[in-house]
Amino acid sequence: MNSDLPSRDTLESLLLRGLLAAGGELSVKQMLSEVAKQANLNLDSRPKITATGNRTDLDYKLAWARTSLKKSGHLERVAFGKWRLTPQGAEKARGL
Repeated sequence: MNSDLPSRDTLESLLLRGLLAAGGELSVKQMLSEVAKQANLNLDSRPKITATGNRTDLDYKLAWARTSLKKSGHLERVAFGKWRLTPQGAEKARGL
């Protein structure tokens, strides 16, 4: 795993802020792009970590950040690959 990536807590904050700025709902691909932009990461240079080469280290860490935010009630999945801030998540994002 690449150590130059933001921590999961930082990724969670970036996700919440990105979702709030986008009106509260984003696809996984849009989240990846938004977080990479906020964290000043180059998506094209991210190493692949899966055998099929479809998932980067950032994808992997973002998936865990989404899971954590879902368990804490800040995010909800509205469709396959589509996530939305809950009212609790929007309030937390405004405070960041």
